[in-house]
Amino acid sequence: MNSRLLLTFVPLAGLVLAGCNKTEPSVNPPPRTADTTTAAPAVALPPVETPPPPVPEGPTASEKKNTEKMRAMEVHQAELQQQLEDEKLARLEAEMATEQALLDKERAAWSAEQVSIPATVPVAAQPVLDTADYNNNSGASCDYQTFYDDLAPYGTWYNSPDYGYCWQPSVYLSDNSWRPYTRGSWNSCDSGWAWCSDEPFGWACYHYGRWAKCRQRGWVWIPGDQWAPAWVCWRKNDDYVGWCPLPPETVYNHNCTWGSTVDTDCGIHPSCYVFVPCKHFDKPVLGYCEAPSLCLRICGSTVNVTNIICRPGHVQCDGPQYDWIVHSVRRPVPRYTLAWDTGREAHSHPAHRFERDHLHFFAPKLETPWNAALRPRTTVARLENEVFVRATGGVPEKLATRFKTERTEREKALTSDKAKDKAVREILERQQRLAEMQQSRETLAAESRRHAETVKSKLAEQAPRPEAPPSGKPPRTYAGVPQQTGGDVVNAPLPGRTRTSPAVAEVPRSGTQPVTNDAVVDPKHQTSAPRFPAEEPRSRVTKPNVSEAATPAQIAAAQQAALEAQRRQAEADALAQTNALKDRQRQMDDHRAALTEQRQSAAARLAAEQQAREESARAAAVKDRTRELETARAAAMEQQRASEVAARAEQAARQREEIERQRASLEQQRRQQEVAAQAAREESMRREAAAQEQRRQAQEEQQQRRQAEEQQQRRAAEENAARQREASERHQAEENQRQAAAAAAAENSRRQAEENSRREASERDRQEQDHKRGK
Repeated sequence: MNSRLLLTFVPLAGLVLAGCNKTEPSVNPPPRTADTTTAAPAVALPPVETPPPPVPEGPTASEKKNTEKMRAMEVHQAELQQQLEDEKLARLEAEMATEQALLDKERAAWSAEQVSIPATVPVAAQPVLDTADYNNNSGASCDYQTFYDDLAPYGTWYNSPDYGYCWQPSVYLSDNSWRPYTRGSWNSCDSGWAWCSDEPFGWACYHYGRWAKCRQRGWVWIPGDQWAPAWVCWRKNDDYVGWCPLPPETVYNHNCTWGSTVDTDCGIHPSCYVFVPCKHFDKPVLGYCEAPSLCLRICGSTVNVTNIICRPGHVQCDGPQYDWIVHSVRRPVPRYTLAWDTGREAHSHPAHRFERDHLHFFAPKLETPWNAALRPRTTVARLENEVFVRATGGVPEKLATRFKTERTEREKALTSDKAKDKAVREILERQQRLAEMQQSRETLAAESRRHAETVKSKLAEQAPRPEAPPSGKPPRTYAGVPQQTGGDVVNAPLPGRTRTSPAVAEVPRSGTQPVTNDAVVDPKHQTSAPRFPAEEPRSRVTKPNVSEAATPAQIAAAQQAALEAQRRQAEADALAQTNALKDRQRQMDDHRAALTEQRQSAAARLAAEQQAREESARAAAVKDRTRELETARAAAMEQQRASEVAARAEQAARQREEIERQRASLEQQRRQQEVAAQAAREESMRREAAAQEQRRQAQEEQQQRRQAEEQQQRRAAEENAARQREASERHQAEENQRQAAAAAAAENSRRQAEENSRREASERDRQEQDHKRGK
């Protein structure tokens, strides 16, 4: 700012002086001071020296270059640290893969020892509960880790203080109306009603474990190890059939029976039920299930028809009677024979298939002693302060206590199994090592990500920045110092830095490539320097060759020793690299301090020279010229101030206009949103009114049907009564006729008897008269 004003004042002062040398008769000469009594000759003023070009303030090009070198060194240090972390992570992942392979081999061997029946077990039309075994039909090595791995892509795992690890499907985040046992259909089989899901996770969540409904979060699934066609309880009336998932408190009940009192015994809330009309029970549920609000009202008019028989090897899931369903749907309902696909290669989505009259499911055996020691491999969130939907009074104390006791016993059984079964003990120890490796891998991955972010930030800092605008300060001149546009102030090499050929290859940044000790490549200036002057080539720690005949303990000991050796070697390498980088940083700090001292001394010398020149220039200027310059400066400053005020006013006006436009745009957007929301509300109200009208019409039709049926029944009853009255009257008439006939016959008999008596009397009288005549 001052430099521009000074350059403006110089020609203005020349014009003022030129005007003063002209003679103007109409203007009185200026008054003389007391010490000027005689006319003095004109004295030529010394010309004003034009200041040299200003030297830019701030760090010089050499300092910028050194700063960039320091940043490059810091970035390279971060890259080395990240590369070291990547190498550790790669070694750890290789060890984890080896441990996982050995663990799978041991689990397969243990599973092969436990399975003593063929892979596929045919089920008779009427299975026997003591022999049919769902959980022993698989020869595959499966446990809860199968749940944790297969369900991770379709949802999120949580850790609940009440139930342990639980899972929620991702579909609930996009569809809040989602409920379990609604995306699929029911099919009748020899073990009751089997649920055939259309969802990719249905093979697990609807045939193992239980469901629980959180008041805020929604439905979550708790794993279980017993397979069943479906884990639901049933209700029905003349028009609807409903079902509800059993609560998690029943997941450990492998030898029990659930009947019509299951709602009270398990504390099931009516809002958890799903209802469909009876006539659509054999169709896909999603297209015919009622809304939750209507289900809550329907539940009050239904009765419980649950009949679940749980045995350690078989689960019979009976609900509505098959004949009643066939009569309700008024069409044939097929029945299937239950079968299983045991191999992992047969697992597909959805995990059921129909083959003639057989219904196949993927049902591996998951009951292993180490299930309680497993955990999901993915990130597990904490399920805190969740309230589960229960009936009034909650879960009965007896059932809750039994669930907690069984869960505690399963966790305690890990130690007892270690003492009893050597194979189980080795599997548990290997799983514990895998869990520790997993935790270490997560820590190393987090550190690697943090170092990567550090490198990115350093590289962002190294990017060229735009030049700062010129300041308003007067230019600083430096006498005897040539103006520089780039380069070093002190042309001296960095201490301890040896220039090498630029053809040296860059340091690899990948975590899988080895670290060499050739040179450090400056990513900014493409210069190379020895990385660690006194560092020896890194020795690689090779893994001991363990024969296949070695015991698992020997293999584990050898692997542990190899891991320890690699860890010590990595720590030694990291320490050496850190020390070398610290030495290089100290050298750079010393060089920076020397450059700072040189710059400060040069700046002090130039400042002293500039001050001397300014004092001589001020002493040579005359008072009149100084006053004119001050006047011109004041005028120029006033003009500039006015222009700045006008510019600020114009900028403020533009800002106000922009604010007004933004405000108008926001107001328009708000109005559009309100109109859209109003339209959405009206559309929702119309849909709700239409739905209510449909439900009302359905209810009216149902009521009319019921009234018609009642009228028909009344007419039938009246007809039956009329027919009974007619029959009674006919019977009475026949009885009267029979009585009249009997009376007439009696009268005829009496008359005949009297006639006979009269004839006999007349005959006797005649005989008596004949006898009297004969005498």
